[in-house]
Amino acid sequence: MIKSALIIFAREPKDGKVKTRLARDLPVRAVTRLYKAFIRDVLHTALQVSCAEKFLFYAAGAGSCIPFLRKAAAGFRMKKQAGKDLGERMSQAFAYCQKAGFQRTVLIGTDCMTLTAKDIKRAFQALGSHDCVLGPAKDGGYYLIAVSRLCRGIFQGVAWGTPAVFRKTLRKAKKIRKTVFLLPPREDIDRFVQLKRFSRNRRNIKMAPHTRKTLKQLNMR
Repeated sequence: MIKSALIIFAREPKDGKVKTRLARDLPVRAVTRLYKAFIRDVLHTALQVSCAEKFLFYAAGAGSCIPFLRKAAAGFRMKKQAGKDLGERMSQAFAYCQKAGFQRTVLIGTDCMTLTAKDIKRAFQALGSHDCVLGPAKDGGYYLIAVSRLCRGIFQGVAWGTPAVFRKTLRKAKKIRKTVFLLPPREDIDRFVQLKRFSRNRRNIKMAPHTRKTLKQLNMR
């Protein structure tokens, strides 16, 4: 039987430490509340994927007891992220799961509120015939990456947080002759304009209920 792992990357929700680009237009505490809602919604989506064991890889300060994350991710296996940059942290998370015997691993973040369980299941299925799966984000990054076998090279030499992340990752994968399956483009929520687009799009009305509830509480619907 194929062992599959679903990794969620998240940060400890501390004021001033998360979604800093949103904080340019919103109060810091409102941003923290929104980020907590993002986490809850992504975890809720992950729970609908029954074919995989779930992991929450978190980034947190030294000595933190991360009470919110432990409560929100009850039932998830929790691991602290390790590495100097995002690429190294993702590479080490994939390596951990591969060493634990998982043949297919999907990694998602907590920025894409339109990501569905169907997208994640499709990624796992695609790993049956492809080496890698990417879900391109409209800002040039990606909201999902999946591998059947760790390819450290695709995480190296990438300028994280720039519009070239997806394009460069795809180029690196093809350069080392890895087959890549692409999911439909989706939008991350990093900036206020993206948050407004998500909130006002009627097609998203049933998505991310925790985020929508928080937006209503903040009078931002």
